[in-house]
Amino acid sequence: MNFDHINVPGKLVPDNYLQLGLAAQRSKQRSFKELLEKRKLPETGWSDEQIEELVLQLASLDSNNFPHKVGLGEREARIACKLVARRHYNFGHGIGRSGDLLEAQPKAAGSTLLARLTNALILDLVRGIGLSSCAGCFLVPMCTGMRANQIGRIDYFVQSSDKNLLVPVGGAIVASFNESLLHEVASSYAGRASGSQSLDVLMTLLSLGRKGFQSLIQQRAENFIYLRDNLKKFAESRGEVVIDSRYNSISLAITLGTIAVDEKESITQLGSMLHMRGVSGARVVVPGQTKTIDGHKFVDFGSHRNELKVPYLTVASALGITQEEIDKFFDIFGKCWHQLSQNKN
Repeated sequence: MNFDHINVPGKLVPDNYLQLGLAAQRSKQRSFKELLEKRKLPETGWSDEQIEELVLQLASLDSNNFPHKVGLGEREARIACKLVARRHYNFGHGIGRSGDLLEAQPKAAGSTLLARLTNALILDLVRGIGLSSCAGCFLVPMCTGMRANQIGRIDYFVQSSDKNLLVPVGGAIVASFNESLLHEVASSYAGRASGSQSLDVLMTLLSLGRKGFQSLIQQRAENFIYLRDNLKKFAESRGEVVIDSRYNSISLAITLGTIAVDEKESITQLGSMLHMRGVSGARVVVPGQTKTIDGHKFVDFGSHRNELKVPYLTVASALGITQEEIDKFFDIFGKCWHQLSQNKN
């Protein structure tokens, strides 16, 4: 409700009190106006209440939320469960039409605006972290890879939204330096797409703001150094080494040679021991594992190369990790290592 266009009688509330409230409302309206006009990521994150207000206003532009709606089509965004409707803020039409993710949705001006605004904020984010020549990008409701590079040039680069933007699994960002190539991918989508991922990403980006996201990147880089340094200390004290991978600033690997015995099962047990104690994501890779997928044989499956000489454990410093998690990991890892060492002896 915009009180600026309503004459509120003084009998309801004194005018001087009302003006204080109107000043706060105008500040929010300016934020909404600036976001929609400039389509840039706000420097500082918005409050949950402000984000919800924007989302509800966008949802009100979809035909299924009109007070006078009469739907006679097959797809009218009817939602049987109120919990589901509430979870999606009454968005139900999805995005795109006729297999084109970038096409406007006639019944859903709000959903179209939501999707396009989300894509604009992602593009602003991508350009802001160093890819200034990126021509465009869009969010797709799938976690699949696509064509990456041809004849030495990069046509598209694809990023998972859960890993890079800390939202639930389900979406991916497709970006390109060539806008016409981007439209080729967008127009090849089969049918209408879910708008849930756009909603998740929009709310997350508005919550973080540019400074919040940059802070996450900085913390991740610092925690990688913290994890690497502590992993090296752990390895040196036990006669192991951290495998050097100079171009990988996210994942690390420590050899497991001193606690490995001939049976593969005994060393892979380390992974399950860590998992049972609350450590997820750490993975044990052992030599000699072979797997066939679609007729293709992979030797030393799970490793980065064939002819793996020694088993190792991989860990990662991903976006959102904390030093507290790293400290807890080493406490649990040390206890598991001690137990396996005793079993070997």
